[in-house]
Amino acid sequence: MRRNRDTVRTLSPHLFSGPHVRGCIAGGRRYFHINANGDVEPCVYTHIAMNNIKKVSLAEALDSPLFRAIRKSQPHDKNQLRPCMIIDNPHIYREIIEETKPYFTHKGAEEVVTRMKDELDAYAARFGVFAGKVWREEYLNPPSVTTSCASSSIGASMSMKSSS
Repeated sequence: MRRNRDTVRTLSPHLFSGPHVRGCIAGGRRYFHINANGDVEPCVYTHIAMNNIKKVSLAEALDSPLFRAIRKSQPHDKNQLRPCMIIDNPHIYREIIEETKPYFTHKGAEEVVTRMKDELDAYAARFGVFAGKVWREEYLNPPSVTTSCASSSIGASMSMKSSS
């Protein structure tokens, strides 16, 4: 079973900490990004913004409708192996963009919600099947490990949940 967790980490290396931080940390929940132009983005991978740090305070940028909408939608999925609103839950990314009307911070960034929409939806669905199996089997119902101490005079047996 450990191999499945390692496969999730390989397929989605920047996301594997989702179970440890309860999902996505972007949107000012625990993380945000300021690009070279000063645009305050929810994440280094999320090229949208409503504010530029050169024009507003950081507190104002973090309280923008965009950041509030992202935090309100977190966690984006109960399966915390699928925390990302871009690649794991692209419908949420599109809904937030539709709701808050941010600007795209570089040329081509809009393609994630236009030209690449169907491809991202298909990827999210395929990965969701695999991540769902791993989430159910290894996080929600981890296998039990039973150990016995043969040399013990009391013959104690211990059953515990595996943490790996």
